[in-house]
Amino acid sequence: MDHNKNFLTETSVWKLIAKLSIPTVIITLVMAIYNMADIFFIGKTGNADFVNAISVCMPVFTIVQAFGTLIGAGGCTAISIALGRQENHRTKSISAFCFWLSLALGVVLTLFINIFADSFVTLLGATASYKPYAITYLKIIGSGSTVMLFSNAFVNILRADGSVKESMAANLSGTFLNIILDPILILGFNMGVAGAAVATVLGNALSLIIILKVYKKKSDILSFNVKHLSFRTDNSVKILALGMPLAIGTLFMSFSYMIMNNLLKAYDANAQGAFGICRTIMLLSTMIQMGICMGVQPAISYNFGAKNMQRVKEIILKTGIVTASFGGILSLVVISFRRTIEPMSIPWTQKVELFLPA
Repeated sequence: MDHNKNFLTETSVWKLIAKLSIPTVIITLVMAIYNMADIFFIGKTGNADFVNAISVCMPVFTIVQAFGTLIGAGGCTAISIALGRQENHRTKSISAFCFWLSLALGVVLTLFINIFADSFVTLLGATASYKPYAITYLKIIGSGSTVMLFSNAFVNILRADGSVKESMAANLSGTFLNIILDPILILGFNMGVAGAAVATVLGNALSLIIILKVYKKKSDILSFNVKHLSFRTDNSVKILALGMPLAIGTLFMSFSYMIMNNLLKAYDANAQGAFGICRTIMLLSTMIQMGICMGVQPAISYNFGAKNMQRVKEIILKTGIVTASFGGILSLVVISFRRTIEPMSIPWTQKVELFLPA
C-alpha cells in the first residue's frame, strides 16, 4: 500500500496518466471487443437476422454495464478518497456494501429481463423476422446479468488503491475465452445467437472468478463479509452519488441506441444490423476516452482525500488534453479511411455505408 501511495502522490503527472490509463483503456476496449467478437462470428454464418438480433439487444447489455459502472465507479472513488484521508477502516464497509448491492441488483435484473424478455425486445425495435432470435439472445444474457454486473463493478473497485494490472488480467482472460468460444459455439456447434450469448456470459464468469481471487488478497482494505456491511448514508448515498455521472452517461447512450433502432425499423430491418456494426467502431473512441478518465480516477480521488488540490487540478487538466487530442486524431483517421473500415462481408454490407461519413 505504501508503494501505491507514493505512486499516486509523487509520480510525475504525465507518467501517472500513462501508467494508470493504459491498463484501463485496455479494460474498456475489452467491453467493445466482447460485442465485436460476437457480431464478427455471427456475421460469418451469413444470416443477417442473427446480426440484427444481437445488434438490437445491445442496449440491454449496456444497461447492465451501467449498473455495474454505478457501483464500481462510485465504490472505487469512495475507497480512494478514504485511503487518501487515511480512513482505512471505512474501505471494508464501502466494499462490502458494493458487493451485496451488486448481488441484489444482479438478481433483480436477471428476473426482470427473463420475465419481460418479449416486451423488452419489442421495445428495443425488433422486427418479426428476427424477434425469436433476439428473445433467445436476451434471455441468456439476462440469465448471466448478475455475473456481468459483478464483473464490471469489481474490475473498477480493484483499482481503488492504484492497482490496475490485476483488473486488466481479469478482463483480458475473459475476453480471450469469449473469442475462443465464439467460433466453437456459433459455427462449430451451430448454436447461432445462443452460442454468442453463452460465450459472453462464460467470458464474464472467468473474469469474475479471477477478480474475486484478487479481491480476497486485498483483505486489508476490501471485504465482502456481511459483518462489514453498512447502510449508513455517508457510505451508501456517497457511493451512488459518485458513480451516478458515469452510469447516467452510459444509460443515455443505451436509450439513444433504442431510439435509433426504432427509427431504423421503419426504414429497413437490415439497417438496424448495419447500425449495430458501425456502433462498435464508434464505441472504440468512446471507450478509449472513458478508459483514460477512469484510469486517473483513483489518483484524483486519493489526492482529493489527501487535500492536495494543486495536484488534483494538474491531473484533470492534463487528462483533458490527452482525451481531446486522442478524440481529434481518431476522428481524422476514421474519416480518412472510412471506406476501408468495413467490419465484415455480409449480404447487406452496402447498408453499412449509410452510417459512414460522406
